[in-house]
Amino acid sequence: RWVHEKGRGVLDGDGEVLYLDGFILDITDRKLAEESLLLKSEKLRKQLDELVATQQQLRDSEAYTRTVLDNLPIGVAVNSVDPEVNFKYFNENFFRIYRTTAEALRSPDAFWDVVYEDPDFRRELRERVESDSASRDPTRMHWEDIPITRKGEKTTYISAMNIPITGKDLVISTIWDVTARVEAQDRVRLHLIRVQHLLNLHRMTDATEQALFNFTLDAALAMVESHYAFIGMMSGDESEMILYAWSQEAMKDCIVIDKPMHFPIASAGIWGECVRNRKPAVFNEYAASHPAKHGYPKGHVEITRYLGVPIFDGSRIVAVLAVANKETEYRDDDIDALMTLGNAVWGLIHRKRFDAVLRESEEKYRLIAENTADNILIFDMDFSLRYISPSVLMMKGFTVEESLAQTVEEMMTPASYASLLARFNQEMEAEATGTADPDRNVSFETEEYCKDGSTIQVENSTRLLRDDEGRPVGILGISRDITKRKQMERALRSQLDLIEGLFESLPLGVIIFDTGGTILRMNRGVEEITGYSPQDIPNLNEWFLRVYPDPAYRDEVIASWNTSIKGEATIREFNVTCKDGTIKDIEFHGVFLADGRIILTISDVTERRR
Repeated sequence: RWVHEKGRGVLDGDGEVLYLDGFILDITDRKLAEESLLLKSEKLRKQLDELVATQQQLRDSEAYTRTVLDNLPIGVAVNSVDPEVNFKYFNENFFRIYRTTAEALRSPDAFWDVVYEDPDFRRELRERVESDSASRDPTRMHWEDIPITRKGEKTTYISAMNIPITGKDLVISTIWDVTARVEAQDRVRLHLIRVQHLLNLHRMTDATEQALFNFTLDAALAMVESHYAFIGMMSGDESEMILYAWSQEAMKDCIVIDKPMHFPIASAGIWGECVRNRKPAVFNEYAASHPAKHGYPKGHVEITRYLGVPIFDGSRIVAVLAVANKETEYRDDDIDALMTLGNAVWGLIHRKRFDAVLRESEEKYRLIAENTADNILIFDMDFSLRYISPSVLMMKGFTVEESLAQTVEEMMTPASYASLLARFNQEMEAEATGTADPDRNVSFETEEYCKDGSTIQVENSTRLLRDDEGRPVGILGISRDITKRKQMERALRSQLDLIEGLFESLPLGVIIFDTGGTILRMNRGVEEITGYSPQDIPNLNEWFLRVYPDPAYRDEVIASWNTSIKGEATIREFNVTCKDGTIKDIEFHGVFLADGRIILTISDVTERRR
């Protein structure tokens, strides 16, 4: 035990100690209490040190987290959603992708008004987002390809996803820019539209000229995504343009269109620029001042953007094809598409008009009319030219007399002449066997010289002329200039190659089914996502059997797709069994075309869902 002692000595008068007195105090409890307090003080000091260290770690962790979030390539924010959007945090990419400022977003409940300019779209989207967010269902809190518009600027697109924070009326909002993907998909879609219209045009060889004009206007609107279109035909000396045909939308909106209008090119407004400058004219800000502008006639539709291209026949401009009021700016690919369409149409019209001239001149040019060809040639068996029709002048610039003075070798390039001789020798060998068809036609192509030194591509169809005993005595040849057709074919092939490249390099899978469910095309993305090759899934039935092995789930998927409406895009998400047995969350974008074909794009959203 612990004691506290205290005493004193009692002295006599001489200073001698008489006795001692004092007391002893038991201080055991006090000492124990002091020791306990000392231990508690030391423990408290350690706890305070640990608290200080923990707070510093939290500060370091928060700084690190903010650094990471601020440098992510996506936008991230923490905010409330309903009834107001107020932000607790957002990184720099958040307001940059939304194309606004941090100051604007910090204002109470300013998000919707700041980000979405169009009031109708803003209201519709807000109702949808608030409804989805109120569900607290993560599968609903995901929104794809939302347009972000700013007046006078390019539209961008975002995808967004909200993640609810447990126990709080807050969400983690994430957004990412998908403009490049949307634009790539749109370019593929537009190229498919353009190719389809050009293919349809090539099938209109028997159409009337008016039908061709009507088709051209509709095709121009679709291929360049515009609201209005017209065709202007040029006079022979290019001094005057006659506005010959208008699109139906222009006819409906413009009260001044009641008959073809004549415009002298010298005094014409902006519409005449492509003729005066002999090149395409693009005005993406039609309201801007320009020396050629003369203003609108009363009742004319308002023009916001304009693209006009000249159509050439050789060096002469024969027509103008123009479109107006595209929602976005006209680009170089719009110019190329419009010129390709215009040249293709003019080729058909030119062909039809020339055939009409031949029919009208049947008496004088009976042989040409009967054979319905551009140029008629008759050779003897040693290749001496005995006859050539007057159309050679239009085709190559040579007169009949000049052509008759030429040898076959002089008419064409060395490569074409060598190919012609080889084919002739081959046919003579077949003739010598006695088994060849005497009425056979032989077709081939040559590259031939024009009088101006240029060359044209010529399609030739020939047959042997025979005497009464059936022996070959000469060669009848029918030739036609296919230079423009070849140019169009090359342009079309180039577009098809571009489409093919885009199709195979898309960052998602694409499958095209025909009306019977057979797979017409499938890009590499499908195999990269699912593991299945075109040989694994040749048709729609095989697709359903492989990717949905469970019969009940397969029936559920098929029933869901059967609710889709033809001509409209449909979005679905299903669990797909891949070739290696793994199961992925796949998002499907399906378009059911009116003719029964199906275009299906697939993307793997497994990681995003997790």
